[in-house]
Amino acid sequence: MDESNILKALYRIPPISLEEMKGVKLMDRSDSKFIANSFKITEFLSEAASSYHVQESWGIRMFSYRTIYFDTPDYKIYITHHDGRKVRQKIRIRTYVESQLTFLEIKSKDNKSKTHKFRIRLSGEELNEEGKRFIDEKSSYAPSELSPCLDITFKRITLVNNDENERLTIDNDLLFKNFHTGKVRRLDDIAVIESKTSGNVESTARPIFLDLRIKPMNFSKYCIGCVLTDSSLKRNLFNEKLRYLDKLTNNRYEYAY
Repeated sequence: MDESNILKALYRIPPISLEEMKGVKLMDRSDSKFIANSFKITEFLSEAASSYHVQESWGIRMFSYRTIYFDTPDYKIYITHHDGRKVRQKIRIRTYVESQLTFLEIKSKDNKSKTHKFRIRLSGEELNEEGKRFIDEKSSYAPSELSPCLDITFKRITLVNNDENERLTIDNDLLFKNFHTGKVRRLDDIAVIESKTSGNVESTARPIFLDLRIKPMNFSKYCIGCVLTDSSLKRNLFNEKLRYLDKLTNNRYEYAY
């Protein structure tokens, strides 16, 4: 990842504060994802500069995240995603490193492909009793059957379009650690771009994606991280995505064999 040039491009985009972004939370939203080689981030930011603002806090415009995903010992949550079931959930503890804020989050997708996110603040990265009650109330999984499965760290850029009906995130420098296998894999030359819009609003960036040949693709960091760190998992329905990652990275990443 060419972090120096990415930061130069970021500081050419007008900023938006976290306080100003409160009206753009989009907890109920439509999501579209795009995958690109990370060298295209700088070019994308240059073309998007007139249409977006970039989130800035404490003078920082690219933030560090840590996310711990929970699953059952037999990967029921992963399997639900792999098998393409429309109604599914993810359960995770996410820490915003710079602000030292930690939340327990449950993301649910309904049969109309709408995403709903619920979250509560935690005092640390351990699942406490309040968190267990929250999972019991909001999730289809019992807290007793869940345990930490995958630890993902990455860096995120957040853009808001000028109409303030879209939030666009760019995740890069991904590192996966599997709690079950102990395997660690880095995917540092891939960018996962996600457009989150109200209702059926189309991403402001779509013409830029077309111009830069950035491909739309359903992409779960959790699922791909599981595949890369646990060779025992079935992966048939992810093979096309894995081949595309091979193409983008010139076969630089490894499977967990």
